[in-house]
Formats: sequence, structure tokens, C-alpha cells
Amino acid sequence: LHTAGFELFAHAERPLTFKLSSRAWPKVPGKLYGYPYVDIWFCHGWASGPFSLQSAGFGVPMPREVVFPRQKLFFAGLPLWSFGDARESLLRYYGGSNAFTTCVGHQTFHRQERKYSEENEEERFSGRMDCVDLADRFAFVSELASGPPDGVDASALLSAVAAWFLLQPKPKWGLDPDGPPSEDENDAGSEASSQEMFRSARAGGLLPLEVVQPGEVFAGQLRPKGGFETLNTSQLIGPGGKIIHHLLEAQLALDSPQGARCDLLLRLRPLRDEDVGTQLLGTFAMKGAGALEEQLLESSDGSAFRLDD
Repeated sequence: LHTAGFELFAHAERPLTFKLSSRAWPKVPGKLYGYPYVDIWFCHGWASGPFSLQSAGFGVPMPREVVFPRQKLFFAGLPLWSFGDARESLLRYYGGSNAFTTCVGHQTFHRQERKYSEENEEERFSGRMDCVDLADRFAFVSELASGPPDGVDASALLSAVAAWFLLQPKPKWGLDPDGPPSEDENDAGSEASSQEMFRSARAGGLLPLEVVQPGEVFAGQLRPKGGFETLNTSQLIGPGGKIIHHLLEAQLALDSPQGARCDLLLRLRPLRDEDVGTQLLGTFAMKGAGALEEQLLESSDGSAFRLDD
């Protein structure tokens, strides 16, 4: 984290969380961490039984099918482990279907800027408003839409991904995001290990691609099978309506090795984005860690995008 420019802070207020933010971002008044940040929470019930956030007995319950199998998401170019269905988990946590369109003021700022009596003049101060009403001041993410961005050919995008596969080294296991199994997980037996295949497969000494080809060592190149099975796009839109980047979430099957599948998170950045003036541009346009950084795609209207993963 330190090498990537991030810092992790223990936030010892109810509920206990950790705050992850960049050293370069402005500090939240009165706090050591910067803004924007992400909360890293304690979760309970990893091995079996009810799964909940914050507290084992009084936390926010979450269906196991929303949590497992987990996937990685990006925060300012930093890959972090998250739930399998991150959007559904947010809707369940915040309640209601407007979690992605309603903006809520930061509690620290509420307390410093409140000018009215909370008891007698509550109607004069609202900590909630539609995000669209702040679009002239901040960058926001659009709703997820099916397909690639307008003008971008999905087949050209697939070709870029296939070229990226050719550059990849032989797959290997990464560090376990949970660390060594706990006593509860050891006692839980097959239920815990079946949640995420990579943990039990690695413990058995299998290579990553031997999981889909049992007993056979895969020596070839990763190769997509057909087109994208799913392809959805959202945009980060800056003040004035300028698109900072397109974020694509895709799934595809692999022809080589047979039976394998791949989840992709891709970003298309307009080449003419240097003149976008927004306080969040530096946050969300940090260089990614993938090898797609140098690939360019041209849209049907002649504009060009830089593709990274």
C-alpha cells in the first residue's frame, strides 16, 4: 500500500473500521485520512452460517450468495477484494433502490457546517439530495448500461483482450486475502472450502489452470471462446458533462483452457481528457497495473481511447 501511495488508518469509532485513502488526497477535517476513502469493515461468518457486517450478533446480514465467490474491484487503480455482487451488497446495506442516485453529506462536514437547530429547524437543513443536482460541482458515475460505449466495436475490444492474454505469464496463485484458515474454518470442513475453489485447490498443490483441467498441466496460451458473454458499461462524468472514462465489466468463456471463465474490468479513457478540470480526475485516472495501458481503440466517430485493465 505504501509503495502505491496509499495509507490505512484504524478508525476507532462505532463501528470500528479501517479507512483506506491516498496520501496525496486532501484530509478530512479533524482526521488523519484523506477524502475520498473506502471503509474496510470486519465481517463475520466467513466459514459457515449467517454472514454479517460489523457485528456477529447485531450487524448487517448479507446473503452468502451475494458475498461468494468474491471478486476484485478497483479503487483509484488499486485492486481490492470485494463481494461477488458488490452493487447488491450496497443496496442491502443502505436500504432502498436509490443508493446510487442519492448523495449523503459526510458526517464530519455535517457537524462543522450545520447552522440550524437540529430539533427546531431540521427542515431547513437536509443531508440528502439527488446526485444530479451536484453534477456541476463533482464527478459522478452513470448507471450501468448493457453493451460497450457508443461507437466502440465489441469485436475490436475482444481482439485487444486476446492480445493482452498472449502477453501474460503462466498463471500462479496470489496471496490468500484472508490469511491462513481460522479454527472455525478448519472445524467447518467442506462448507468453508467449497465457498471459493482457489483456496482448497492451492492447498492441494494444484496450479490455477489445473482446477479446470484436473490432472493436466496447461502449457498453452489463454484464448477467448467466441464473444463476450456479458458486457456492461458505466461512465465517470465530470462537471459540464465531460466523460473522464468508461468502465466496462465483462465476462467471457475461454476456449483455451477448456472450461475456464474470465471476469474483466476494463477502462477506456478518451485521449483528449487532459483538459477535464475536476477534483476527482487525479483520483480515478491513476495508472492501472495491467498491460493494456498502451493499447488504443478507435470509435466509429473517429475519436480514440486508451485501454487499460
